[in-house]
Amino acid sequence: MISQFNYQYDADGEITGWQQQNSGLSGSNNYSLNYDGANQLNWGTLTSGTGVVTSFDFGYDQAGNRTQNQLNSETTTSGYNELNQLTSLSAGGLTRFRGTLSKWGTVTINGSAAAVPPKEIERAIERMRKFERNPEFHTYEE
Repeated sequence: MISQFNYQYDADGEITGWQQQNSGLSGSNNYSLNYDGANQLNWGTLTSGTGVVTSFDFGYDQAGNRTQNQLNSETTTSGYNELNQLTSLSAGGLTRFRGTLSKWGTVTINGSAAAVPPKEIERAIERMRKFERNPEFHTYEE
């Protein structure tokens, strides 16, 4: 076998998993992909062996323009005009991360503690309390 690709799809036909097997690789590369409600690529990970090799995250404006592109912890922010034309591209922006904690902890990104605005902490605690009161029926509210 020189190369083989296997794909998994969701109900909308979006690729949610992609596995690459190659005779030159000791294992396989596995992509996990996630889409938002508008079927835009939201985030994904590339794993090889037992660990995450690359993670990526995207953000969009109301018109569907990609305004945030994050590769691992490096973020690029884009701006658009009223004609949806790219007008700015700059390094930096919010860094998103995913995971769970079983107790309070500090998230560190590239050796620095991640800053979370107090308002976001309050919102997260309230969402957690709502879920604890009714775990069978929980919706995220902006």
